[in-house]
Amino acid sequence: MLFKLPDSFKIETPLGTYNPDWAVLLHIDGAEKLYFVLETKGTMRDIGRRMEENIKIECGRRHFAALGAVDYEVTDHWKRVKLGVI
Repeated sequence: MLFKLPDSFKIETPLGTYNPDWAVLLHIDGAEKLYFVLETKGTMRDIGRRMEENIKIECGRRHFAALGAVDYEVTDHWKRVKLGVI
């Protein structure tokens, strides 16, 4: 299930809080598992985004990498997830 993360879901960064856009929750063997978190931006290229956005994205990458079992992806449209294009 793809769902929009609530505004209350925040990651602390040196630039303030960061709220990723989407998450995918799967039901595996009767249990729910957060599979990955998705950030949507108008471009996939770092150079096309503001420096503040890139810093927060990097903080998101590090946050979810520290959790271990959750992937974090950046895309230009959430439908890429459904199409398996990421």
